[in-house]
Amino acid sequence: MADKLIKELEELVSGLIENSDWLEVQEFDVDVTSKKVLVSTVNELEATIRSDNDNTIEAGVALNANGSYNTPAATNYLDTSTSVMNALEILDALITASGELQFASVTIDITNFVTLNSFPLEIVAAQGAGIVIELVSASAYNDYTSQEFISPAGTKLIIKYEPAGDFPPVTTWITEWSEAFIEATSDTCEYGTWTSNLVMLENAALMVGLTENPSVDATYDGVITVWIAYLVRDISGITSISP
Repeated sequence: MADKLIKELEELVSGLIENSDWLEVQEFDVDVTSKKVLVSTVNELEATIRSDNDNTIEAGVALNANGSYNTPAATNYLDTSTSVMNALEILDALITASGELQFASVTIDITNFVTLNSFPLEIVAAQGAGIVIELVSASAYNDYTSQEFISPAGTKLIIKYEPAGDFPPVTTWITEWSEAFIEATSDTCEYGTWTSNLVMLENAALMVGLTENPSVDATYDGVITVWIAYLVRDISGITSISP
């Protein structure tokens, strides 16, 4: 608004009157003697007010005196930021990546059920070096249709960590559902049961699998959906403290 006003005044000066001319000022709808003021005085007053306001805004967001971005130094994340908006975007991404509860799901049908022991399904990808995925909760829904899944005795549906890279498959898991849940003959929704395995693996994906290889049977027509809530934790900057 200030820029618009000063622009209009400058156009007025250049088009109709000079800075040395006088403007007649009178309060609206008041029958009193009008007052006069130099055009240059009006311009100078408005420019001063606008400059003061601009300086206040610039100081409030730590910009340079000319309004350019003052790149932070010696910060954890913002030294490479290029603008206030860019800095906000960096912080927003970090909040999402670490500390914000996130959700994921995976659906299991006949196509992937029969190979789920050898080829588990990824529900959350590995997040990189120095990052662990903290599983907060897990639940699953067996949407029964007309033919239940059949699995070897003792088979469990599981969630486990799988490290990125050429590592041997992990043989322990953190959450499980029983054979009874897998072979339910009616719609069933259950929480996963936590196991005694408490180790959180760095740079590892969360995978959904089976503990046994089921036989192939094309009559399976149900669908199992697994839902999880999780946090992404950055442990790269944590330093051990000895007592």
